[in-house]
Amino acid sequence: MKKILIFLPFLIFLASCNTNEDTEFTIAYSEVFELPATFGIEYPTSTDLISIATESEDRFEENLTTSDRLNTARISNMQISLTGPTGSDLEFVDRINIFISANGLSEIKVASIDGATTNDVLLQADLEVIDVKEYLKLPTILFRVEYSSDGFSNQNRECVLNVRLTVDATKS
Repeated sequence: MKKILIFLPFLIFLASCNTNEDTEFTIAYSEVFELPATFGIEYPTSTDLISIATESEDRFEENLTTSDRLNTARISNMQISLTGPTGSDLEFVDRINIFISANGLSEIKVASIDGATTNDVLLQADLEVIDVKEYLKLPTILFRVEYSSDGFSNQNRECVLNVRLTVDATKS
């Protein structure tokens, strides 16, 4: 009986300890899209929506958390890389704005790119500091690339949108 009384405060202490532990992990997405040809008229042109399946529940499970335990999710890196046609570049691009949206959520600007130079085939985006955790909780997120150009480009460009998110959450 004395042993139980001695260990009882220790057991109460262990039971009252907070076992929640924060975790940080990254999720990367990559999706092909087409940048439409331009006619040398400087007005914004948008791509078709770029749909990405988040597979978020699987990603959360892999990192021992759930969607209701997310603290923040921020885009930590975003790039556009040119994959075709061979020998082309993105020099004709003056400015790019990238937006995110999802079913039931507003479209918001998440990144921009100012200009490209001769032979540029990889453009690094300047990121907005925005929490996108509500978007990440949904099964599909949509990106829209809007760009302006005062140069003529007679052919569409095949590109890849690379997005990396950094997620801060509490483990389950």
